[in-house]
Amino acid sequence: ETEVTAVVNDSRKLEQGCLFICIKGAAFDGHTFAAEAVEKGAAVLLVQEPVDVPDEVTVIQVEDTRYGMA
Repeated sequence: ETEVTAVVNDSRKLEQGCLFICIKGAAFDGHTFAAEAVEKGAAVLLVQEPVDVPDEVTVIQVEDTRYGMA
């Protein structure tokens, strides 16, 4: 069981225990920040593409993270 302390989609606002939502945008792809998010303490990642992170990180893969965030 993982406790989530915050939900963020901006890698500059990451905090220990947060859920980081990897959103694909026109200029940036949040999936490129997945490893950084984990390094900064993200406990859970919401993704739409596979990401390479340690096994202890919970990864939730959905078809579209924008819908998954809603």
